[in-house]
Amino acid sequence: MIKDSIKILVVAVLIISALLFSSAQPAFSDSPSWIPMDSNTSEGLFGIWGSSPNDVFAVGSSGTILHYDGNYWSAVTTNTTQHLWDIHGSSPSNAFAVGNSGKILRYDGIEWKGMMSNTVNELWGVWARSADDVFAVGKSGTVLHYNGTEWQGISSPTGAWLIKVWGSASVGIDGKANDVFVVDHQGHIWHYDGTNWNGSGSTGWMINGIWGSTSVDADGKANDVFAVCNANILFHYDGTSWGPMPHPPSSNTIFGVWGSTYTGIDGRANDVFTVSEWGEILYYNGISWEYMTSGSHLRDVWGSASMGIDSRANDVFAVGANGVILHYSGSGLTSSKRFPYIYSAKFLCGKAGSDDMGVVPADYATAINIHNFLDETAILRKKVVIANREGEPMGMVSPYTDNVTLGPNMAIEVDCVDICGLLAIGFPPPTFIKGFIVVESTKPLNIDAVYTTKSHGWWCRHVSVDVEHVSPVVSP
Repeated sequence: MIKDSIKILVVAVLIISALLFSSAQPAFSDSPSWIPMDSNTSEGLFGIWGSSPNDVFAVGSSGTILHYDGNYWSAVTTNTTQHLWDIHGSSPSNAFAVGNSGKILRYDGIEWKGMMSNTVNELWGVWARSADDVFAVGKSGTVLHYNGTEWQGISSPTGAWLIKVWGSASVGIDGKANDVFVVDHQGHIWHYDGTNWNGSGSTGWMINGIWGSTSVDADGKANDVFAVCNANILFHYDGTSWGPMPHPPSSNTIFGVWGSTYTGIDGRANDVFTVSEWGEILYYNGISWEYMTSGSHLRDVWGSASMGIDSRANDVFAVGANGVILHYSGSGLTSSKRFPYIYSAKFLCGKAGSDDMGVVPADYATAINIHNFLDETAILRKKVVIANREGEPMGMVSPYTDNVTLGPNMAIEVDCVDICGLLAIGFPPPTFIKGFIVVESTKPLNIDAVYTTKSHGWWCRHVSVDVEHVSPVVSP
């Protein structure tokens, strides 16, 4: 009786959700970073995936499939009126959409065609590792596998309703996926090793989405996976166990999660988005989660491989109620939010001659000493900015380094070798260079710059050392 009551409750939740996302009036984004797009439909949209920035598909109610070519969204012929709940693919000519009554559609690069699924159960999740290695999951513990020829039912770890599926790139000796995660409406996370299913974790709440980064352990298995749940619950898998992630408080149900390939020095995700039913978008920067409110009912999120100058995603799409599609161009999160402490230290490197204005002819060296004096870890990143004379072309600006983890009471030094490395000009520098090294940090730091000068003229020889304390130019 209790089990039946739970199923009835879940059915009610899914029905109400479908009605909500099919008919609710959207309140478009109030954040300048998430811009509404013209979808040309009022149908609810439940899933999104693409192979590139100009080849993106969204699926939704009443058999809706939309395609984005980089300029416009347009409707695609599907020959079905079944709700389509999820979409995933492995290439521009290999994508799958799943939905009610066992409906599976496949895209071959030209058109969408129906497939024989051998089930009438609702299918809510699909994940494609390749054209001949695809998983679909759904009602009453349904697990299907496509081998390139046909869909076949495989053993299921549970009779619960399986909501979503995701896997890493790991394969077994048979060349098939052996690191697959499935989540269910009872809050369980199941892992498939290519042969058997095992319980991986439990959240206590219905799980609506799962995604993992490319980070793997020594055995090539995923160790950086995110699961999103009802009641604004977020869980993370580190390769050993699942645990809750601290994040801004809310009671909203989170439906979708996706992250880019941008990672920190530890190889783990540094650029992750989640979307929820009442418009809250959360962003994870590798350190903490923060709000990116959209104001629209949202169901899923996906982004292309396009990156901004800070190496983070700048081409992300979110879909939801009444045909809502929002686009994120990477402009909504400033470095001051990710790294509230910003330092700018002067540097001089190399041999200055008589025609290098502003300094006397000498050999110059700089060493920036960075000390985390706190009893907690600091995360920092660095970039180099060349300063040329006014009226000359603007100097080179290096990309940011990967995030550096600086433990309690630990210190590092950045010298001219490192500066030349960031500028990719080799050491010693081919010419005298001067400018600034910018350090951005999650915590306050003690930074001192050490400047050494050695003259090389025949008329005067001397060595000087100067130490300057560097205060933050930006702080909370």
